[in-house]
Order: sequence, then structure tokens, then C-alpha cells
Amino acid sequence: MNLLFCIWLWWRARVRGDVVQVMFHEVAFPFVRKPLKWNIIAIVNRIMAFVLVAASTRIYTSTSAWHSILRRYGARNRPLEVLPVPSNIGHEVDACAVANLRHTLLQDGSTSTIGHFGTYSAGIIALLVPILQLLLSRSHGVKIVLLGRGSAACLHDLLTGHPDWHGRVVAFDGLEDVEVAATLQACDLMIQPFPDGASTRRTSLMACLAAGIPTITTIGELSEPFWQTQQACAAVEVGNVERAIRIIDQWLAEPQMSNATGARGRHYYSAHFSLECAIAKILDRENATTSPAKLDVDAHG
Repeated sequence: MNLLFCIWLWWRARVRGDVVQVMFHEVAFPFVRKPLKWNIIAIVNRIMAFVLVAASTRIYTSTSAWHSILRRYGARNRPLEVLPVPSNIGHEVDACAVANLRHTLLQDGSTSTIGHFGTYSAGIIALLVPILQLLLSRSHGVKIVLLGRGSAACLHDLLTGHPDWHGRVVAFDGLEDVEVAATLQACDLMIQPFPDGASTRRTSLMACLAAGIPTITTIGELSEPFWQTQQACAAVEVGNVERAIRIIDQWLAEPQMSNATGARGRHYYSAHFSLECAIAKILDRENATTSPAKLDVDAHG
């Protein structure tokens, strides 16, 4: 709730004539029913966004879903441009390390590895766990790989009441980036559901695409339209467990199909979401900016 910083930026722009360019990863904390005091954050964040919009010369957003919100806060006549958030996980890894990890994962007789990478929020777990439970209950050849902070807690919850699943699910919590990259590449496919849908602000999804791993995600209220037409990954409706399972079964039965999806995902990421694309877009705009004084701000809400 750093409102004073936003006011200072507005003063720099209006009084000093500085160029202020803002990147909104998120605009504001949502209003909630409980606890009520959190709504103070939501109100102050919206005031901050209003002040930043008034101060800014150019506004970037992590997804086009924020454009309508920012226009309500005064950005009707301001240029708004999407800068997809690129993966911060390297995808160039040691092939031997990947092979060794995959051998370790499958040494119990499993034939395929299915992973999830994220922070395991309640909304995502509610979508992920039903898919994993169905996979584990009907197939003994599947090894589930939970990757990211919070994965150990998710593993504990998943195994509660199912002692026979012990060893068929593994969790890697708090790995270094290079270990995350290797573990991603050791997976045959990834399941990346989001309660508000896939969007260009989801870095865990970007990491899977950048690594070329066949990925299933969800279409929701904040999903950009192209997710329903692109062929970089499979996208199902939020909560559609049956369709997700059908895609998983098809990919496991036809590796050529899943490999082709992974390759398309890597190409699509490189062409639209990569860090190089973001830099090129910013530099293109920079070339059109002649003012010598400029302040850049990353506004996360």
C-alpha cells in the first residue's frame, strides 16, 4: 500500500516532466468477504492504480484482461500494451541430468511421468487434485511429480486416506532453478489448471511452454481469446476433469501427438512470450521516446 510512492511518481511526471512507464502485473488486490480488513488493501491499491495511470506516459500490462479495469481508472486515452511475462526458469539443461532423474522416477516400474509446477494455492489445488486422484485410481503406470513451493503439503493432503499411493507421487519443494528445469524436462506432460484460466501473466505455464513440455491448462474468465484457438497447449474449461483425462490418455497412448504439441508450445513461446520478444517490444517503443528523463515502475498491485 505504497500510496506515497505513487504520488511521488505523479509529481515527477507532472512537475518535473519525467517519463513514467508502468508495468501492471496485477492491478489491485480483490475485494473479499473475510477478513474485511483486507478490503483496505483493495481500496488503497485502486487509488494507487488511479494515481499511476495519471502519472504514466505508457502503460504495459501482463495480460489484456487488465485493460478494461485500467480504462475505468483513467487510461481511456493512454496506450495500453501487453507484455507477456516470460519464464524465469532456464530451459537449456544437461541431458544426462534429465535422463538420470527420469530413471530414478521410473525405477519403481512406472511408465510415464505427469507433473504440475506452481505454488499450490487453494484455487489451483481444487482443480488439480481431482485430476490426479482419477489418474492414480485408474492407472498404476503413472508417476505424479509435484514441483514448486507448497508441493510437499499438497503431497501430504493427496496421500491422506490413500496409503496405497505412497511412492506413486513425489514432491520437489524449493529446488534451485537448474533443478526445476531438469525436473520439468523429466516429465512426459504437465497439468497446469488455473481457476481464472490461462493467461500471459502465468509464469509457471510459460516455463512449461518454454521447456517444450506438452501441457494441459484451463480456459477461464481472465483467459485471452487466443488460448482457445492456439495449438501450443491443450486448453479445457475450468473444472472439466473428464476432458482433461481424455487428453492425457490420448497423449500417453500417442507420444508423437504429445511431442508435436510440446514442440509447437516451445515455438509459440519463442515467437510470442519470450524475454527477447518483451525486450524488442520495449525497445521499439523506446526508440519513439525522445525525453531524456524516464522512470520505469513495475506495479504488482
